[in-house]
Amino acid sequence: MQQQALRDFATAMGNFFRLIRVEDLKIGQMTRSARGTVDAPGRHVQRKARLNRGILAHGWGLLVRRLEQKAPGRVEKVPAAYTSQRCSACGHVASGNRESQAVFRCVACGHTANADVNAARNIAAGSLGVSRPDGP
Repeated sequence: MQQQALRDFATAMGNFFRLIRVEDLKIGQMTRSARGTVDAPGRHVQRKARLNRGILAHGWGLLVRRLEQKAPGRVEKVPAAYTSQRCSACGHVASGNRESQAVFRCVACGHTANADVNAARNIAAGSLGVSRPDGP
């Protein structure tokens, strides 16, 4: 059923939008094992295993592949670096902008928004030249 829902969603997106931008997530790297080695065992292994299963079960990569099939040449992958730390209002990038998982507050201009909405606006704007974050 989930396969059909993804296909239907991708079809609707392909029919409705001329350009579809998605965050270029490195899913293989995100779902790496946390087990570690015998000498240096991983931390929070069960929690990481549950997160990995959730990422893979929800088909993040499959959705992008389906979009590329349904809207060939109209899917643009935006680099994921700093999309959650960049202010969608002024473009300032700082780790301090991300106040919490849900709250974004720019330390430069004071713009506040839901952190996911702010990141989505940055993705929608595309790759506008990512500046370096402040600090070392």
